[in-house]
Amino acid sequence: MEACRHAHGLHTMGQYLQALALYERVAEDCELVLARIPTEDVLSASAEDLHSCALKATLDIAPHLAASARHHSCEGQHGIAVQSYARLLRACRRVLSCDLLLSSDMYESAANIYAGLLPESLRAVRDACSLGERRKAQGVCMEAVKVYSHALEVCEHVLERTSASLPMRAEAEQLHVLVLEGALAASTEAFHAASVDLQDQGRSPKAAHALAQVLVTCKQVISARQLGDDQTFNEAAHKLYR
Repeated sequence: MEACRHAHGLHTMGQYLQALALYERVAEDCELVLARIPTEDVLSASAEDLHSCALKATLDIAPHLAASARHHSCEGQHGIAVQSYARLLRACRRVLSCDLLLSSDMYESAANIYAGLLPESLRAVRDACSLGERRKAQGVCMEAVKVYSHALEVCEHVLERTSASLPMRAEAEQLHVLVLEGALAASTEAFHAASVDLQDQGRSPKAAHALAQVLVTCKQVISARQLGDDQTFNEAAHKLYR
């Protein structure tokens, strides 16, 4: 409940991405609680109410965060834009795949927001690919890894929700390949840089953080949908992960 109050304050101050992340954490924690206690437990009703409130709040934030993401795209801030779209799509998907009973209005709202976000989020992926390539060329590998990680999440959402007959699907498949290539290349370079940093005690915390992000991104690539029979990306990610 305290986290929800804090998230509401962040929402009021226009810090939409941080507020959404906090509401998502509340919803996730409620789901963990509900999975571990019987329905007749006194905590169950409270957890369900709090879970519903957190999900509703994420949908209330969505139009504001989407507008913010568009603004960031126009300003050339493609990293924060693609991150915002990834978190928005994740939040909508959480509502749509929720096993708990929610109001029909919440499902309808989430479905409409989700569908509306797909085309513009795909445009953000195009810009994110260019940004990731520039950051990799500049030697800022960790920033590139994070950008590709968010872009990959967006691609997965688009591919999951679009049929093969839609033009957007073909573009999503092309971008998906570019993102996988970029994510693996940036992750490999970040891994080598972190391996060097590990030899320096003063830089080992930075190296540990980098390796953690590389592991997360490798797991994303491993679990990403494979288009066709080509297992190149999956095999390369497994090798780097090990």
